[in-house]
Amino acid sequence: GSRFLLITTAIIVKDEAALEEVSGRDAEVRDRIVDLLGGKSIEELGDPSRREGLKADLAAAVGALFPEGTVKRVLLPQFVIQ
Repeated sequence: GSRFLLITTAIIVKDEAALEEVSGRDAEVRDRIVDLLGGKSIEELGDPSRREGLKADLAAAVGALFPEGTVKRVLLPQFVIQ
């Protein structure tokens, strides 16, 4: 069956200039996140023990859009699967 995933991300960056750069490329960041999550199975997404790995994968995927060290972490303050 079909599932619905709703997430909110918070991207921790190195400084104010990095925040502006990441914010200015919002569509690209969102696209990268959707691509990564779309490639995961429902089992992978629904397993709480894999959540830290998922956040690391998201940080790497988003971080690849910017100079090294720009993205420090990705947090998932909201994560709902229906």
